Amino acid sequence: MAAISKNKYDVYSWIKTVIDSCQNHLQWVRCTSLLRGFRDIYQDDKLYREVRMYYTMHITKLNQRAENEKNICNK
Repeated sequence: MAAISKNKYDVYSWIKTVIDSCQNHLQWVRCTSLLRGFRDIYQDDKLYREVRMYYTMHITKLNQRAENEKNICNK
């Protein structure tokens, strides 16, 4: 799947949608490639930092959820 538009704001929104859909480690790794490509192509540090922060917050929440589930299972 690829972004439909080459407009950096459309691509930014598309990357956020991709981040929302990630469900396994390989998908998260591929998201980092998308982020690097976005940074290299558009050279917009502000948007890059925003989408990187979105990625980081999302993966942190998933890691916390996994840790909580692990703790519940170990009780």
